[in-house]
Amino acid sequence: MRKNVEKNGENQKKLSEEIEEKIKEISKKAFKVFVCKGVVRIDFLVKENEIYLNELNTIPGSLAFYLFKDENINFKQLINRLITIAIKNNEEKQNKIFAYSSNALANFGAGSKMNKYTK
Repeated sequence: MRKNVEKNGENQKKLSEEIEEKIKEISKKAFKVFVCKGVVRIDFLVKENEIYLNELNTIPGSLAFYLFKDENINFKQLINRLITIAIKNNEEKQNKIFAYSSNALANFGAGSKMNKYTK
């Protein structure tokens, strides 16, 4: 996680552990809520102790590899992991079966002008 904070035109690296943990928690929730896949860069604005989610970038440049610098993962490992996740997601999607059951049309025509055509 990059901890860059802009203050008076100066770039400072001072986010508290508490703010960093809240940002991680919000990021995970946003990733799930927006049904994201793969690499997503999530930008935040922080003013004092207020955290604002600014945007989710689902196609970050160079897969935002610089964000993984502290995770001890090289580019090849990242790509392999993303491909594995994509294959798994596609297999799960292909195995889903959708069925809809409803009686919404059971009384269609009753009391309508179409009644004479449905009897």
